[in-house]
Amino acid sequence: MWSRNCLLILVVTLTFVANSSADDDVRFVMKGHSGGATSVAFSPDGKILAAGCNDGSAKLWDLVSGKELRHWQAHDGTYCRVSFSPDGKTLATGCGTKFLGKSDLRIRLWSVPSGKEIGSLTGHQGGVNSIAFSPDGKLLLSGSNPILGGQPGEARLWNLVTLKEIESLKGHKDGVVAVSFSPDGKSFATAEGFFGNGIHVWETATRKEQFAVSGVSEFAFSPDGKELVGLRGNSVVFLNSSTGKENDAIANVDSSTYRMALSKDGKQLAISGKETPTAVWDINKAKQKAVIHDYFRDIVVGLAFSPDGKSLATGSLDTRVTIWDVEKLPKPVKK
Repeated sequence: MWSRNCLLILVVTLTFVANSSADDDVRFVMKGHSGGATSVAFSPDGKILAAGCNDGSAKLWDLVSGKELRHWQAHDGTYCRVSFSPDGKTLATGCGTKFLGKSDLRIRLWSVPSGKEIGSLTGHQGGVNSIAFSPDGKLLLSGSNPILGGQPGEARLWNLVTLKEIESLKGHKDGVVAVSFSPDGKSFATAEGFFGNGIHVWETATRKEQFAVSGVSEFAFSPDGKELVGLRGNSVVFLNSSTGKENDAIANVDSSTYRMALSKDGKQLAISGKETPTAVWDINKAKQKAVIHDYFRDIVVGLAFSPDGKSLATGSLDTRVTIWDVEKLPKPVKK
């Protein structure tokens, strides 16, 4: 059912070191990252990888040459998050709060070609956990941590033409850990809680909450927008995106799932756990197709598929960002 042949395409930790031969498992190794890699994102054309770091810095890599394009201190904070605009020309970044001292809680917008900051969004009082552009690139959705003093986290909707807040979305009871627009942009969803408190679905035009489903943490919209694919406990659930009704589920995926990523075609799901290996699932067959054993030295907190679904990027608190050839990942061992 699974093969053991693993091809590691690219390993990154922030300074280009060597370009090995095509026959080697590791083609590129970069070193010098001072903190964990907390977020990863492919550009829409799949040619650039962005990485956010635990020290508030961000980095761009050219995936054709393997060369570093840019490295800068995006925020004075921790756990930098990154997200590309649909046209790939803008990168949005946000960060979490530091343990001591004042943190930069703005969402910043950067020109990918020039590296210059082209705008910022101010309003969050808690650290920024999640960022997503609307399909037309005119709106941005963000989620934040709870605020000191007992206030829950919040989601905010922004106008990227005026750089002004449209609305702060209330009703969350914990930090907002994941946000996403539907493929047609007519709705969006926010997931709250570091322990899977629930997912909320909103109408974009009115910002009215359509429904809420408890227990779901990380999630993604299916390519046709008809379903929400999410993590609930040790299961992957498939919810009707109009009603919240559960259509299907894959049970016994992992009891400690932490992050997930859905491929653009909706056929592959990657998940990472706190105590278990990162794995890739075949959604149609409801079977695990690959698993990465004995590689990471810490938790994988960043996951992203390339636009064509052939590569998987992982960001780990062990400081490494790694890009894997999905079809050549080691397949699970039969028990």
